[in-house]
Amino acid sequence: MKFSRDYRRAHRILKAAQELSALSDGAIRDLFSRHRRRLATGSPESSSVNECFALTIEATDRVLQKRLYPVQVMAGLDLLRNGMVEMATGEGKTLTALLPIVLRSFRGLGVHVVTANPYLAERDAQLLSPVLNFAGLTGGSLRDDMDAA
Repeated sequence: MKFSRDYRRAHRILKAAQELSALSDGAIRDLFSRHRRRLATGSPESSSVNECFALTIEATDRVLQKRLYPVQVMAGLDLLRNGMVEMATGEGKTLTALLPIVLRSFRGLGVHVVTANPYLAERDAQLLSPVLNFAGLTGGSLRDDMDAA
């Protein structure tokens, strides 16, 4: 039952993202800013999930020319609820993580994504940074060889 609910919700989010494609980059950035202000001032996260996910999907399409699939949106919803999701190789974990990263970052608390593979951490940070910048956020990665400061 939960699967079918999440599947329907994922399709609604993807449809909303498709509808955003008619807006200008400036209008998308304005919508991101509006949600950032709302969430930073204590508005409940649940009120912004669908639209923030849709905005992030549209931004990802514009910046990286990559469109998310329903399974990725469903995994993003599950990450919000549970904090951990198992996905097979090739299912798009990097893009999936972007959905809750943007939403949670708007709270102003910072978000950390942990991986045991330093190469993937660096690669993913470089890949996602342009989308994060489009949403008004910044991102980076930490390496073992970095100074603690």
